Amino acid sequence: MSAPLDVLPPPPDFDFLRRIQPILLPAYQRYFRASIEGWERLPPGPALLIGNHNGGFVMPEAPLTTLSYHQATGFQDPLCVLGHDLAFKLPGLRRFVRACGTIPARSGPAESALRAGRRVLVSPGGDHEVMRPSRDRDRIDFGGRTGFVRLALRTGVPLVPVVCAGAHDVWWCLARGGRIARALRLDRSRLRIKAVPVALSIPWGIAPGFLPFLPFPARIKLEVLPPLELEGSPDDPAAIQRGYERATSAMQQALTRLAADLPGRR
Repeated sequence: MSAPLDVLPPPPDFDFLRRIQPILLPAYQRYFRASIEGWERLPPGPALLIGNHNGGFVMPEAPLTTLSYHQATGFQDPLCVLGHDLAFKLPGLRRFVRACGTIPARSGPAESALRAGRRVLVSPGGDHEVMRPSRDRDRIDFGGRTGFVRLALRTGVPLVPVVCAGAHDVWWCLARGGRIARALRLDRSRLRIKAVPVALSIPWGIAPGFLPFLPFPARIKLEVLPPLELEGSPDDPAAIQRGYERATSAMQQALTRLAADLPGRR
């Protein structure tokens, strides 16, 4: 159930981010040879940032996006990051993600933040996309999830695509494992886990993808695209579909272009 709209999510802990950013962001950029471009394209005021999701539980694009955003905005504009429930169930991780501005992936808190003038980052593909097989690594796969379009239309904010190429190369995912999750009834549990992937990773070799692993030093390219202004009613299926197709098409074109410069793509 969504949180009440009048409950404004807490902002990130800027003091904490100022301390870790000079350490973590350069470390990520060096290890992944990451390039990050386009933050100057952010429009003023509230916006819904939409990113593609990669790399299983490592999700290297998440800290790269969050830390580089705060560096680019001078730790002045709070960014709310929608995260999976699992991040708030693990004691060691819960405090960290909250300090970074992560909130549960619910429409209520997100809408409240946007109406308060904040920016919100969501990965619409969620666990469906982050656990996709590596053969689809260069494909935007939101799984038909259109909630982000409804949210943008309800609040009247632009969509800002944030496209990441190469981040899914931190492992080699053989299968998403949706049937396994359903067989174990994890999709109906409180954790809402819909995929139990099988992957090749360090140090496990071929093993369940939920085990902690050392990411391969993949090369990552991240780019913020120009904002998309949507039109129509959030109750109009045609407007929702148009917004979904426009966003995913723009992101797919950018992902294809960025991936063409990565090793092994030509």
